[in-house]
Amino acid sequence: MTDPKCGGKRAIRRMSIRIRKRLIGDALMLLLAAALLLWLADWAIWRVRVWRGGGYDTVQVTQLLLTPLKNHRVNADEQSTNAQSCARALFPHGGNDPCWWLRRHATQWQSAALISRD
Repeated sequence: MTDPKCGGKRAIRRMSIRIRKRLIGDALMLLLAAALLLWLADWAIWRVRVWRGGGYDTVQVTQLLLTPLKNHRVNADEQSTNAQSCARALFPHGGNDPCWWLRRHATQWQSAALISRD
């Protein structure tokens, strides 16, 4: 015969696993809802700024061309400096990167591929 106490411990263990899964699921749903709410609020504020004429800005971006050399080194050549449009928001909107991100990444790297001669 089985001990009734042992079955009780298993049931409690199964219940605690269910409760943990439920809590983790609820926390993930809450996190997803908070992220969605933050994005919607950011989009609404950005739309008001665009409507008033201040939703976009420009950032000077330097473009560099990386050319591989024979000795496994890379040569960086400055191509140009352009004014790139950006969105004054936390997230990308209107097909533009946010200005805070673009200011921190004002150098864009472009690599030139080697053409293999077979």
